[in-house]
Amino acid sequence: MRHLENYLDPSEILRFFEEKFGTGVWRCDAEGRMQWSRGFYGLLGLDPNAVAPSYAEIERRIHPEDRRPQRDPRELAFDRFLLDGEFRIIRPNRALRWIRIQSETFLNSAGEPECVVGVAIDITEQRRALQPLKTDAGRYAALTQVAGGLLWVGSQDGRITALLNAEDKPDAHRFFGKGWLDLLPEEERETALRIWAAAAETGQPYDVEHRLRQSDGSYRWYHCRAVPSRTRMVVFGSGWESPRTCTSSDSRPNTWRRGG
Repeated sequence: MRHLENYLDPSEILRFFEEKFGTGVWRCDAEGRMQWSRGFYGLLGLDPNAVAPSYAEIERRIHPEDRRPQRDPRELAFDRFLLDGEFRIIRPNRALRWIRIQSETFLNSAGEPECVVGVAIDITEQRRALQPLKTDAGRYAALTQVAGGLLWVGSQDGRITALLNAEDKPDAHRFFGKGWLDLLPEEERETALRIWAAAAETGQPYDVEHRLRQSDGSYRWYHCRAVPSRTRMVVFGSGWESPRTCTSSDSRPNTWRRGG
């Protein structure tokens, strides 16, 4: 327990925030001389009684892959971005941690840089939490590259709300919204919406083949598959050109075909 009067002491307030939020503060004057708070020592894993604060000591702790070109520490007063950003540090016990530093330059009465004050925070846990998202993003990027057709997200009412790999498909915009329905033969559109709605309502996979009008007015067969999502009420799917060819008999009504 700590007494309330202790929190009236600025040094105690600083220590409280550093302990609770994993932060540290440093200061560098125009001559490159540095001061570190106890919390900053802690972030680097260093003993305040054994190590003098210096820019060189910070550089030694930064992971080799994250180090920036060596500069004179006096330049910190003119270019605080020498330390700003996120990077990895290696503590003396070989523990790897991520820290983020943000700083601000303060001027003297003549308008010249007098010192830089920076705040550092340990963001290791946040980085670890983001790693699965980065892995999933990588898998998604690979999926869109190997997919032979157009990947899309659709709503329960039959609209395509997102085209996930449309950048390399010039005509992809034609499918957006209910544009895909306009590409179907008119007599097949009602059936198409009915099958879509049934899949979205029951949660059963959506697996169909149908004809889509091309920019030159001809029709080609396309195979579309999707998996409804109950939690977001959307349909995730893809469509790609079928090896089948359209014949004159395909112009007759009721040619909607459900894939099997």
